[in-house]
Amino acid sequence: MAAPGSVLSLSAVQSSLELALGEAGIREDRERLVLDYLGNLSTRAGELTVPELAAGLEWLNTECPLSLHGNLHGKVVVLDFFTYCCINCIHLLPDLHALENKYSDTDGLVIIGVHSAKFPNEKVLDNIKSAVLRYNITHPVVNDADATFWQELEITCWPTLVILGPQGNLLFSLIGEGHKDKLFLFTAMAIKFYKDRGELNLERIPVKLYKDSLPPSLLLFPGKVTVDVSGDRLVVADTGNHRILIVKKNGHILHIVGGPESGWKDGSFSESSFNSPQGVAIKDNVIYVADMENHLIRKIDLDTRRVSTVAGVGTQGTDKDGGAQGTEQPISSPWDVTFGASDGIQQSVLWIAMAGTHQVWALLLEEGKLPKGSPLPKGSCIRFAGSGNEENRNNSYPHKAAFAQPSGLTMGSESWNCLFVADSESSSIRSVSLQDGAVKHVVGGERDPMNLFAFGDIDGIGINAKLQHPLGVAWSPHTNLLYVADSYNHKSQETPSWLISYLPETFPIW
Repeated sequence: MAAPGSVLSLSAVQSSLELALGEAGIREDRERLVLDYLGNLSTRAGELTVPELAAGLEWLNTECPLSLHGNLHGKVVVLDFFTYCCINCIHLLPDLHALENKYSDTDGLVIIGVHSAKFPNEKVLDNIKSAVLRYNITHPVVNDADATFWQELEITCWPTLVILGPQGNLLFSLIGEGHKDKLFLFTAMAIKFYKDRGELNLERIPVKLYKDSLPPSLLLFPGKVTVDVSGDRLVVADTGNHRILIVKKNGHILHIVGGPESGWKDGSFSESSFNSPQGVAIKDNVIYVADMENHLIRKIDLDTRRVSTVAGVGTQGTDKDGGAQGTEQPISSPWDVTFGASDGIQQSVLWIAMAGTHQVWALLLEEGKLPKGSPLPKGSCIRFAGSGNEENRNNSYPHKAAFAQPSGLTMGSESWNCLFVADSESSSIRSVSLQDGAVKHVVGGERDPMNLFAFGDIDGIGINAKLQHPLGVAWSPHTNLLYVADSYNHKSQETPSWLISYLPETFPIW
């Protein structure tokens, strides 16, 4: 039986509203249904009241701790249960930013991020601070490190939104991403309903943004880096500053492309803009960029000093198959890119770690075909491996395999003829054959494809080795080693546990 004041106790009540909304036509009908629902729900406010947040929790973006039944009494409160590594949680943030731009505490609305960690690394306040800066979160955030509030409300997945009334009473819950219309509808009607009843508190809450306490920095959360063939230039994705830096190996900056504000604009280096760029790949004075929060692949031509868009439409896509021409194909949160081969033509494919749909995609830079595929025209953007389900599933058939937020890509040596994938949410390294598309396990993770909680910091071979949310991989042809950025274990390049030796049948991590 669901506990009183829990999301599970609300779900049965809300289900009838969801059915009615599915059959409603015009917006006025939907608004009336929500207002009627709130009227009926008001008689049950006592049994749907949530418990108070525990004392002593760590807070960000506030001058003092907030209390659901204290200084938030009289507010409509949106609780965002999130963990900062989760791509679905990241997808939700633009919706919350838009909601904050429309309503504020003086309208009776407060948004609170309830950070409920998946990985031990995510329980640390300093790491949450970094995430608050990285994603420009300006609403209050509480560190529910032991998931106490998560468990009391019987939350089951990230992200989950819970909307509370002025008495800390449950009104609505929205599980997962992609509910912007309902979020705005439910919030607007809740504000109207309680304002008409004179129950809203329109006073300001004590906000103090964490970002305002920090000095400016040349780099802000650089996400990825690559080096050109000559070894003389580095390309840095300065993610938090929304720009790309081309730097000499001695540190001298050659070009700054985009930034410091986020946006989507093609053109010259000074007028172009990006939104949290991640992966970068360079060849022949051309750089390709995984423009993550724009859901785009961008091209930087160093000869003409121009930026153009080569894939994506600028909004998050849900298509898990693809096949259209690049600028007509919606994509979702590309996190890394690397060059590869198709149909025997070297360097003719840009491989994409498509974190948003948990897949590996391909952008054909020349006419060609993918392994065991049909010929495709130049510019095609298409799924190569991954069903789109968030799993750690290996399979000889690439479309039946599944990834969990792939975040890093690199090409193995020509003799291995494969891609290596840093599959962050399964805490594993996977390989994808460029001969037949077969997806195989390398190190980390778990044999159960549904278990995404097999993480740790253990040296060993294959499945016995444990990683924690790896974000990057790089193959060295000089040493025949695969280098792994084991991000949540904070392993440095000098630490042997960063090195994975790729030997036949065994994959030891040192």
